[in-house]
Amino acid sequence: MLLRKGGLSIEVVPLQGAAETGETELASVLSRETRADRRIVVSLGTFSVAARKLGEERRVQLWDRSRVEEEAGRMLLAEVDTRQAPAADESLLEPFLGGRMAELGGEAAVAQTAPEPVRPEGPLPEVELFEGEGMLLPRVKQEQARLLVAERLEGAFRFDLRMVPHYCYAYACAVRDGSGRPEVRRGLLLVNGIDGEVSAWEPAELARWDGAASRMEPTLEQAQALGKARDWLVAANTRILHLKHDRGSVTVYEKVTLKPSPEALRLEYRGLVLWPVWGIEGGNGAVVLDALGGLVLKEELFAPVARPGETVLAESGQRSR
Repeated sequence: MLLRKGGLSIEVVPLQGAAETGETELASVLSRETRADRRIVVSLGTFSVAARKLGEERRVQLWDRSRVEEEAGRMLLAEVDTRQAPAADESLLEPFLGGRMAELGGEAAVAQTAPEPVRPEGPLPEVELFEGEGMLLPRVKQEQARLLVAERLEGAFRFDLRMVPHYCYAYACAVRDGSGRPEVRRGLLLVNGIDGEVSAWEPAELARWDGAASRMEPTLEQAQALGKARDWLVAANTRILHLKHDRGSVTVYEKVTLKPSPEALRLEYRGLVLWPVWGIEGGNGAVVLDALGGLVLKEELFAPVARPGETVLAESGQRSR
């Protein structure tokens, strides 16, 4: 099928019968001469990773079954929502089948308008801090830490208890559920002031920093932490719904992304939360251990721990008995 869009010509090449099209099969199709400016290769199966890479190199669009279903749904939804698509290339087939939309879609539908954004009202969660900061008390003692890393670390000889700073934010995020009803989610999250990792946090009892443990200073600026917190909140509250509608003899598949708008987010900085970790060194490397739950957060080992009766040859990575 050869289509034209203004001065642009598009060749649509359908593939038949293949559950998965590989690089060799696609290369055979693309070796044929064409006068078109662009090509779209369509399959009701799938394309292999190598085939997709070849398509990118040749600047050819590959439509698998899910993409065909999306395009079919998009064309039918054009009758419902008459607004212009975000990008001209988002669907090349719409201009050519626009005249047949009534035939495909059955009865005309009433244009829909986007619902008003929900604004998160009400108070945000509080956390008790001491002059803008608070320390979580370690629950894993030194001897417990030694036992927890014994299988990883050989002859642990140095234990440093450190406090890692985390920016604490209270948030409220307004979203709509699958039926369109508004709801507001609230909570606290922490942004690691060293590596920028974001995580939800259930508030726990905090104490004033007593100076007994080594305290690390943030290397991440607060403005950067706020941006990471906002990105995390949007991603955590974004949902993709796959909807199926029957319109007479035609089934429409619609992929809807429910993403909170900027007006639906509230973030307030509460202060610094100091999180305890153990920095442990041994004969074969180092381990960072969470001093609250005992999880290994990071390890750098240059040799495994030798079992009884074995000698580790660090230079060759081999064992001898």
